[in-house]
Amino acid sequence: MISRRLEQAAKQLYRERYGLEPPECFGGFGGLMVMIVGDFGQIPPVQAESLMQPVHQATLTKRKQSQSKVIQGKLLFHSITTVVQLRRIYRQKQADAFKDSTMNLRDGIVTEEHYKHWLLHELTPDKPVPDWKGSERILSHGLQLAFENEQVGRINGKALRGSPQKQCHIQQDGSVPALKNAGNAILRSKAFHGDCRAAAGEKMDKYRNLRPINHLQLMAPVMLTTNNLWQEFVVPLGLMNGARGRVVAVLYKPEGVARTDELQAPTGYPDAAAGTMPLPDIVIVHFPGYRGQPFFPNLPSTWVPVCCTKNPHEFKNWFRIGLPLRLCWAITVHKCQGITETAGCVIDLKTRVQRNAVADAGLAFVAITRTTSFDIQAFRSLPPRMDFIAVRNTGKFKAREAFEVKCADKHDDSMQVLRSWTRADEYNAHVAWWLNAKLDKNNKHMCEPGFVFEKGLTADENSTLRRMLDGRGVQPFPDSMLQELRDATKLPGASLATLVSKYRQLGKVGKVLFGISKQPAKSRAPATPAAQVQAKKKEACTDVQIAYLVSEGYAEDLARQAVTNCCDLIESLDFCVAHSANATSASHFQASLKHAEEVVRYFKYMRCAELVPKTQWKQLLQAGKRRMKVSDSHLAPSHAFDSYISRMQQVQPNSTFEIIDPGIRTDDQHSNACFWLATVAGWTQLTPRLFEDDEGLRSIQTQVMDLSRTPVP
Repeated sequence: MISRRLEQAAKQLYRERYGLEPPECFGGFGGLMVMIVGDFGQIPPVQAESLMQPVHQATLTKRKQSQSKVIQGKLLFHSITTVVQLRRIYRQKQADAFKDSTMNLRDGIVTEEHYKHWLLHELTPDKPVPDWKGSERILSHGLQLAFENEQVGRINGKALRGSPQKQCHIQQDGSVPALKNAGNAILRSKAFHGDCRAAAGEKMDKYRNLRPINHLQLMAPVMLTTNNLWQEFVVPLGLMNGARGRVVAVLYKPEGVARTDELQAPTGYPDAAAGTMPLPDIVIVHFPGYRGQPFFPNLPSTWVPVCCTKNPHEFKNWFRIGLPLRLCWAITVHKCQGITETAGCVIDLKTRVQRNAVADAGLAFVAITRTTSFDIQAFRSLPPRMDFIAVRNTGKFKAREAFEVKCADKHDDSMQVLRSWTRADEYNAHVAWWLNAKLDKNNKHMCEPGFVFEKGLTADENSTLRRMLDGRGVQPFPDSMLQELRDATKLPGASLATLVSKYRQLGKVGKVLFGISKQPAKSRAPATPAAQVQAKKKEACTDVQIAYLVSEGYAEDLARQAVTNCCDLIESLDFCVAHSANATSASHFQASLKHAEEVVRYFKYMRCAELVPKTQWKQLLQAGKRRMKVSDSHLAPSHAFDSYISRMQQVQPNSTFEIIDPGIRTDDQHSNACFWLATVAGWTQLTPRLFEDDEGLRSIQTQVMDLSRTPVP
């Protein structure tokens, strides 16, 4: 994508050079196909395969794209021969230790000097507030980064609750809510769904990241999550997925009044007492990067009205109407790619599950390079130094290492063809540009007042520029660091992959690495054998089953005997019913059965797989759902019950029977399967009966088999 201004400039140059009007498909690069790609050292694609991977490793993507298209795309990408690499770093203009550390981190290298430099800005329980120069506004105005969405939500929720809250109440006449201080009110809005089933259990990624519930507050930082507003593509105006701003106002429409965006979502005012959470009609947000025409006269031109959007479900014929906004006191590292933060940044490297998150390709590099200066950056839970080095052993890093060497070769060839430049010529051109940028008063980022051209670049600036331009892909791992690892693990001649693996096996990751004490070693309890763990789980599940059966009114001895002899809770309930001394009504048994199914589903949710064998989970859950959904109108008709009773009385003429409907859907043309289900349920109601010989039992079975073949009246 290119800006309209660049396209206009290219067309004007074409008119001046050729005296003709440029064609409509001219574009901003004179009709040439130009592909602009970001830094390959950043985070690779999440839901697709990276183009840096070799062609022979093409696999199906998470979006189920065909493998042939993946291979075709890689072949097309690798066929590009003219490559120009932009290797200058502009976000951090100073030549200091922080800039050098980020360049090393990009290639999975963290020296002892740089790691000690990072530790100076780590926030700990003993130092919760930054105390160095320039850090006064980091916690109040800075951006917080985390590795997981759950942690981001926790930080945003804590910041939202930081100020005193006011609840919204509707006045007697139904007018605007009475708020003494609207700035402290937390406004909660619930998305509207076109189908009631769409609201339950559907993640927001199924609706293009449209959240089911939003929380807003005046002056709260928010992030836009769409590229379209008011059914228009707004990226050229500086509004895109990831644009950040502040909430200025939240406007509601009275109940029953049509929405401004003409969507079908209901209107009304929020009411904490009544629990109503309608969607706002419009949310006015101050977007500093907005470059379009002003919306409101006599008000700041950066105030943009954000309306609700309607997003369809990814697979089903459902839709969700909600606000394309989310709080952004904190965001994930994946979401912060491309952001330059000038107010400060706090990077929380802790994860919910213990894992080495900084070993993911590009994750640590993106997180640590968002600020323009090290003075406005802080860390929390900084991991050991070895965790950063472990990224060099990942497959994605090795693929990038081989890819960047090819890119560097193509860059040198392209410079020779396009400009006839050698590496020395390219270096001199960069030096001349840098010196002129220091004198350019319009270049606010690079200008240095009082600079004299004849002084040239400083020694540090020259060294940094040489390093950026002379690099050919990924830096090799320093021999000195490799030797220190070999000495620490006592493995002379071992490779880096072997050393990292051995170092972790020794348990030294959290102790001392290259003379730096990160945290004291924690004693680890001996591992419990797997057999003991399984035995404890089985014992706990047994106790739960017994407690449930006792709560249903059965004796504890009978409940224990049932659990011992049966394989699951449903069988145990049947056993107790059949062997109970007290008569159990059919309705009570059916209610207990449904209750047991709910208990089974609960333990399925709690992941207690020992309660019921895994092979029976799916059948039990499906049967439970069918039983819970069935209504009286779908049960078997009464004349079917009479038919079952008469057929059973032919076998036991002196007995009385009561029908237990298992809840199977049926109609007037029901099959013999219903008879068998009712028969089995009925036998559990009879007192256990022993036959002196097998002939008596066999004769009854034969009669029942004959009756089952009798057509249903």
